[in-house]
Amino acid sequence: MYDNTIWSNGKCLTTTRYKSESYVMIYNCETLDSISKFGVVGVWAIHPDSTIRPQKNQDGCLKYANVGEDVSDDTILHVVTEHVMDVKDTIAILPEITVNNYNKRYTQIWFQV
Repeated sequence: MYDNTIWSNGKCLTTTRYKSESYVMIYNCETLDSISKFGVVGVWAIHPDSTIRPQKNQDGCLKYANVGEDVSDDTILHVVTEHVMDVKDTIAILPEITVNNYNKRYTQIWFQV
């Protein structure tokens, strides 16, 4: 089902605030709806300019750098640092999302469902 969540290994990309420089994490997708009343952002919109922003507050964004290129590795690349979004510990209850050098690990693969 297309619901504007970004999934990786059964977890969803989320943040707890709409403020600039708030951290992003992954969380169990099935419980996001039940805790969304506490301010957790789990629904994102991918815009024509290739930015990924929360639907409710579109001032901040995650940026996918390879606009117009045929990218088949499904990573999210930071255009300045040339690092990709990565999951630090996939078995943690609230896994931390970091940026690292691209090394083809499954923790760096993201896709939209």
